[in-house]
Amino acid sequence: MVIGPQCRSPRYVSSPGGFLRRSWLASLVVGGMACVSAAGAQANVAAETILPRMVRPLVRADSTRQLHTGSRIAVAAQSLARLPLQALIATSSLAPGATPPAGILRRSLLLERADPHFVRTLGYAVGASAVVSLGDAAMMRGIASIRSTDGPGQKATVLAASLGGVVPLSAGTLMWAGGTLFHHDGLRNLGSESTQAVLLSGVLTIGIKGIVGRMRPNASPDDPDVYRPGRGFVNASSASFPSGHTSAAFAMATVLSRELSARFPRERWLIRGALYGAAGSVGLARMYQNAHWPSDVVTGAALGTLSGMQVLSWNRGPR
Repeated sequence: MVIGPQCRSPRYVSSPGGFLRRSWLASLVVGGMACVSAAGAQANVAAETILPRMVRPLVRADSTRQLHTGSRIAVAAQSLARLPLQALIATSSLAPGATPPAGILRRSLLLERADPHFVRTLGYAVGASAVVSLGDAAMMRGIASIRSTDGPGQKATVLAASLGGVVPLSAGTLMWAGGTLFHHDGLRNLGSESTQAVLLSGVLTIGIKGIVGRMRPNASPDDPDVYRPGRGFVNASSASFPSGHTSAAFAMATVLSRELSARFPRERWLIRGALYGAAGSVGLARMYQNAHWPSDVVTGAALGTLSGMQVLSWNRGPR
């Protein structure tokens, strides 16, 4: 039910019903990410349970055959390095030529893939989005009181908001192309992982936006509890939850911060602060532009961070 302006009383805290709806939506988002993570774990299990059967014949081959199959052995060795410690211990005690039970590898792989940090982040995302949603209307009124249409603040927000959207996708694609062109594996991998993270967050964000159909603050002033389910696919005004710009920015920031911090450990705090600070400025800019509610931004940030973590897990295993 939409309340007309003449009947709406000022509200400084969202209604309990709205809080419950947004809590449910946040749970739906992170539940979807949990399903994506589980699907990735199952795919890794399916690929890696056949690895011992592939490696043992190569190890038993004579020296002449090993020379001809050196590339296959190298690939198998790289795959073995990705197996979790529990799986290697479980298979090391088997008799020569014996095939390890699928259950051993499945349990150990799933245990390794269930990154506790990822699970904790899922929980934090639900709680943060639900709590912030209580003050959606009040925070937007506070931002409106300092908003200007042509001052330096508006120009700064335009620049900050440009760091989200298509910019992360373009930057990731350029890094991948540059690394491929100049045969730089590190740059190519960085671009590939960044692009995958942004695309994953984008697909999830677009789907959630379309299904939920939450009205933007510029279309429903002071009322964060107006939804048009299914309309978000065809009407941009009904595509507020979650923030796509913020999601893309945090997806790329997560990948870059992990990779660059590993290469430059002494500067890791500076790297993380700069990258996450830039990603956070995107969310603040979108609120200043009256395009998103605060809970949209928080959920978008969580969705982007989880997408980046998931892509890193898919490519190199949980770290």
